[in-house]
Amino acid sequence: MQYRVLSCSSSVALFSVLVLAACGTQVASEKPSAARSSQAIASTGPDVLTPVPIPTPEGPAYARGVIRDLAVVYQNGDEHAENVELHLLPSKKMLLAFRAGGTGQAETGTARIRVFHFDPLAHAGTLASEVVPPPSDPVRGIRDPKLFEWKGALKLGAISRVSGFPIRDLLADTRTVIATSHDDGDSFDTPVPVELKATGDSWGLWRYVTWRSPFGAPVLYATGYDDGDQEAAYFGSLDGGKTFVKLGSILKAPGLVPSEAELNFLGRDRNVAVSLVRLDDQGLLEDGQTAICVKRGSWFGFFGDFECSRRLEQRLDGPSRVFEVDGRFFVVARKHLPCTRKRTALYELRGDLTDPRSPVQLFEVAELPSNGDTAYAAVAPVPGRPGQFAVAWYSTPLGADIPWLPAQFGPTWILAATLDFSHYDPSIAVPAGPDAHCPAGPLPSASAANVEGPFLVSVGPSFFPDLPAVFVAQASSSGGTLTLALQAVDQNALIGTGSVVPVGDPFLGSGSVDAAGHFSIDFGNPVIPFAAYPLGTAGDGGAGITFELRGFHLNGVTTSADGFCGNVSGDVLVQGPGLIPPNTRLLFEGSTFGADRSQVVTACP
Repeated sequence: MQYRVLSCSSSVALFSVLVLAACGTQVASEKPSAARSSQAIASTGPDVLTPVPIPTPEGPAYARGVIRDLAVVYQNGDEHAENVELHLLPSKKMLLAFRAGGTGQAETGTARIRVFHFDPLAHAGTLASEVVPPPSDPVRGIRDPKLFEWKGALKLGAISRVSGFPIRDLLADTRTVIATSHDDGDSFDTPVPVELKATGDSWGLWRYVTWRSPFGAPVLYATGYDDGDQEAAYFGSLDGGKTFVKLGSILKAPGLVPSEAELNFLGRDRNVAVSLVRLDDQGLLEDGQTAICVKRGSWFGFFGDFECSRRLEQRLDGPSRVFEVDGRFFVVARKHLPCTRKRTALYELRGDLTDPRSPVQLFEVAELPSNGDTAYAAVAPVPGRPGQFAVAWYSTPLGADIPWLPAQFGPTWILAATLDFSHYDPSIAVPAGPDAHCPAGPLPSASAANVEGPFLVSVGPSFFPDLPAVFVAQASSSGGTLTLALQAVDQNALIGTGSVVPVGDPFLGSGSVDAAGHFSIDFGNPVIPFAAYPLGTAGDGGAGITFELRGFHLNGVTTSADGFCGNVSGDVLVQGPGLIPPNTRLLFEGSTFGADRSQVVTACP
């Protein structure tokens, strides 16, 4: 494939080129060439999709057959497969793609995109090709596949980041790469990083949609978000993704933590761009909000910023493309339950998405079988069957209902089902509920006791209860007041060698303790170093990062002279001078602590 490169330094320049294209001026030429095979790699996972049916859940959507033919289509031991894409080729054959090759969601050089020929009715398939990240130093991964057509060729857009587990993609050096196939996905050439104009930041392009002006000139639009999740923006390309120009912001608001912006062209002439934008300002792991952003286009395309005043009071992580059935709009996205449990759910959006003055409500049709780390689903119409769609998503193995964060380090499955809206009754959908909160656990029986002296205190956060943060503690009491002096312990040293190595500055908290042994201690807003909870990293990977325990509060009971335990409240704010943006919050809701005089890690019974 050959192009004459368009040199553009701003969206104004792209506007000029778009006008020329709309008026019939040739701006690029494309010559077909033999698609090169993907890089030689060791294949991972099964090469044949053999669906394993799963029991049909209860609920009206299943009873009416709106959701049916559920099956696990891909599983491979410890492999963490995720980020699902379905694509209907011009031949009416379907492709299923997803990120595979990793043993967790952390970025890894073993990751690759697996592309399967997929039967949307039988949910069976065979491997067509694999796409790995281009060679690089340092090693990079690849994820978030999106398939689209451009001038007779099939394109695969993906996001590539350096290896590791970055917080909000910081220091990940995100690059967007695109690979091309000329044989309907049986092979792809080596992914090539796209060139971004009018912006100098690292961007992950998330969604691609082709729009054609009334004059017939196609434009490829894409949404993306930057490292740090400070802005969601949109881009335009005239060369099929080799070069993109930033055309405007969808939502630039670091305090709202925008990311994963969906993109749809709606209205009678597809002249209104609508984007659903995930917002993480109410907590990184919890429920929150989704912005509904709108931009009206012109004959020549879309330029300038979106209008984003409307909100859904639910956070839709990685929503599928909004799809329409008989004038109704649906989306599949990650749903948030209490205590950072997750599900994949089918929703209906009610209201005029194109009118920024129109209220929009979210209605839940049903949860899809899922738990742990899940969602990032895809939906595609079944050819020749009006009102029927294939849907695919990923999930932690069913039945293992663990919090989302630890689930990211475990295996996942790819699942599929059929959506049949010929049986849809709008009354079965219920308004999506308010934000889910994690309740405090019941306390054990209190026992009045003198707990003065040294202890080891373990804080088990609800978002990762099996990996507690540990503190050395010195307890003292006087006149009905219990005082604790805490100092964080180096997590890597504790796990690696069993050594209790204090790190950071000690901090104090005091509170009343009653005659029965109930107490409440307020520590204010202490700051502890990254080493106290390094999220699976080692060494100085967290240099400059600290955690502020905002409103850190222990509410508990003494159980004996050798122990006390209870519930934790407050927030964890990830900090780093010039490194971590504000509003990266983890909530202590539902978290517990335990203290043991014999210096062992313990929990609250």
